[in-house]
Amino acid sequence: PIWLDRVGCTGGERTIGECYHSGWGVHSSTCNHSSDFGVFCLRKISGKASMKLVNSTNVGGRLVAYYNNTWGTVCDEGWDIRDAHVVCRMLGFHHAIDAKSTAFFGEGAGPVWLSNLQCSGNESDISECSHSGWGVQNCDHNRDVGVVCTEYPQTQYVRLVDGQHP
Repeated sequence: PIWLDRVGCTGGERTIGECYHSGWGVHSSTCNHSSDFGVFCLRKISGKASMKLVNSTNVGGRLVAYYNNTWGTVCDEGWDIRDAHVVCRMLGFHHAIDAKSTAFFGEGAGPVWLSNLQCSGNESDISECSHSGWGVQNCDHNRDVGVVCTEYPQTQYVRLVDGQHP
């Protein structure tokens, strides 16, 4: 079934049901599943910013932040695997397998929003980590950070010793 047609939202709605629409289950005769659409949701940080990966594979890419109505990057000053773990969990992954620096996934554009991130790695949100402040930095885009995440829990390796076979 097609549940909604002619949906119009202003951005202040808490649910899609609060947006203007033709009525639940009411659609025009020209509306079919070739008109279906999807939504890409971003994780809010402190109610002010969102993050996503760009120039990416399914699990890795350059980290960008949306703040003050503008997309910008994150500087690699102080960037390490602990910061990457927090970012990956925010983006819905299990953990990070690599924290990339020096524009590994290409140089971004716009402002460099964050620098000197200091996470312990246990935080659930970047807003819980210390940093220099939004827009406070001395980086160029050749120092943009990236991250490689995984959906799978860390594998524990076992090594057998003193056995009959190497």
